[in-house]
Amino acid sequence: MLWIFLLALSATIDSWAVGMAYKVQNIQIPTLAKWMISLVSGVTAGIALVFSNLLREVVPMVAIQRLGGILLILMGIKALWQIKTERKQPNYDRDFSKKIEMWEAIWMGMLLSLDSFCVGIGLMPYGSCAYAFPPLVAAFTIGFLMLSQRISYQKFLDYVAGLILVAAGVCTIFI
Repeated sequence: MLWIFLLALSATIDSWAVGMAYKVQNIQIPTLAKWMISLVSGVTAGIALVFSNLLREVVPMVAIQRLGGILLILMGIKALWQIKTERKQPNYDRDFSKKIEMWEAIWMGMLLSLDSFCVGIGLMPYGSCAYAFPPLVAAFTIGFLMLSQRISYQKFLDYVAGLILVAAGVCTIFI
């Protein structure tokens, strides 16, 4: 269960970075939009688990375990690479209103949850504990979006998130 918690934390840390970037740019994310982003992220993580469960009916569990481990490692490497290349946060404020509207929040939630989707696919070997992942993703996403308005972003957390994903992937493949 600890891995599920850490993976949800790692998969959602981007929402804190995006929230901080928007704070600096004076782009508001209203509370309702934050909740929508969180909901979309949690639902997307749940869809990944359902997809993984369906995949289990067709593909042997060992193959899913290997695929999941590889996905987790790739997500970790991607996170670490983005730190190295100093990726600029995308601007989801499509109408340049300096406020995230509901339709922009849905789009933002879908894009922020891509990491959660990939991680969710890799969680099927964890059994019924994996079903804690979607609510944790939703909770961490709203939490990070709220915290981004109050606490400054610490870049070292991106390194920790990437390393957790890589470690979980290695453990999923070899343990």
